[in-house]
Amino acid sequence: MKKTLRESNYELLRIIAMFMIILGHVIGYGRLRINILGVGNYILNSIMAICIVHVNLFMLLTGYFLSNSRFKLKKVISFVLQLAFYNFIINIILILIGVVDSFNVEFITQIFFLNFKNYWFFSCYIILYFLSPFINKFISLIDRKTFKKLIICLLVCFSILPFLTTNLFFETNGYTVYQFVMMYFIGAYIKKYDVVSEIKGNLTKKRLTFFSIYIVCAIINLFSFYTSVGMKNIGNEMLTYIADNMINYFLNYNNPIIIIQSISFFLLFGTFQFKNKTINKISSLTFGIYLIHENYYIRQKLYKWLGIVIEHTTYQGTIIFKVFLLAMVIFVGCSIIEWLRQLLFKSISTLKILKKIDKKLLTWLNNLIEVN
Repeated sequence: MKKTLRESNYELLRIIAMFMIILGHVIGYGRLRINILGVGNYILNSIMAICIVHVNLFMLLTGYFLSNSRFKLKKVISFVLQLAFYNFIINIILILIGVVDSFNVEFITQIFFLNFKNYWFFSCYIILYFLSPFINKFISLIDRKTFKKLIICLLVCFSILPFLTTNLFFETNGYTVYQFVMMYFIGAYIKKYDVVSEIKGNLTKKRLTFFSIYIVCAIINLFSFYTSVGMKNIGNEMLTYIADNMINYFLNYNNPIIIIQSISFFLLFGTFQFKNKTINKISSLTFGIYLIHENYYIRQKLYKWLGIVIEHTTYQGTIIFKVFLLAMVIFVGCSIIEWLRQLLFKSISTLKILKKIDKKLLTWLNNLIEVN
C-alpha cells in the first residue's frame, strides 16, 4: 500500500523548531546570555525571544496530527529503542575514548533505557502518547463551544494566573505534562475546526497578520525582560521579587505571551500547502537529532569541544555568527548520524527472526494492555 505524503509545510515547521532548539542550547549551554555583554547580549536575547516557541510548536504539532491518529504500541517501542540505542552507543564510545572515566553508577543509569530524566521532553511526550487515545475520544465527543471553554480554562489555570501571580497560584514553568496536554488540545482544536481556513482574509493578509503577531509577541517579551532587569537594579525588595519572576518567565513555555506567539507561528505555516519528500525526510530525523545532542555526556562536553562556552564576561562581536554556524554543524552532523541509524535499523528489521520476535512481542503487549 502506497503511503500518503505528509503535509510538508508542517514538516518544515518541525525542522525549524528543532533548529531553534539547537540555537537555544548553544546559547544556553555556552553561557552566552550570562557572559556576553553589550550589543551582543541584546542580540542573543532577541534570538532567544524569537526562538523560544520551539517546544510549544512541537506540542501543537503533536495535538494537530495525533488527535486524528490511533495509538500504536509499536511507535512507543520504536522511540524507546531509539533512545536506548543512542544512550548505549554514545556512552560506550565516550568510555572507550576516555571522556567518561569509568563504569560508575551515573554511567549505568545513563545507558539504562528507562532513564528519561535527561530527556524531559521525551518523558512528557511518552506520557501524553499513552493518554492520547482517551484524550482523542473526549475530543471526538465534545462540542465546539465546550472545547473552546476547556482551552480557555486550561490557559487561565496553567498560564495566565501563574504568570499574573508570579507562580503563587500554581507553580509551573511549562516543562510539564499538563503544558503538553494544554497545547495538545489547542493543536487538536486548530485541526478539528480548520481554524486557518475559518479566519477571514486572503492568504497574504493572514500570513502578514500571523507573522506580525509572532514578532510583536517576541518584542513584548524581550521588552518585559529588560524592563525587569532594570527594576531589579533599583534595589527595592518588592520590585526585585517581581523582577526575578518576570525574568524567569522570559523563557518559560507557559508564558501567555509565548503561547500566543507559538500559536501565531503555527497558524502561519498552516497557510502554506505543499508536499516535498526531501523536507519530510529531514523532518523524520529531528527526533534523532534531539536524542543525540541532548545525551547526558554529550551535553556536558559538546559545547566545550566546539569552543562556544564562555566562562568570563566579554564583548565578543563575532559570537553571533559562531552561534549560528555551530548550530548548523550540530544539526547537520546529528542528521547524518540519525540517517545512518535509520538505514541500519531498516536493514536489521528485514531479518526474518526479528520480524517473528517483533510480531509476537507486539501481540503479547497489545493483549496485555488491551490497546484495541
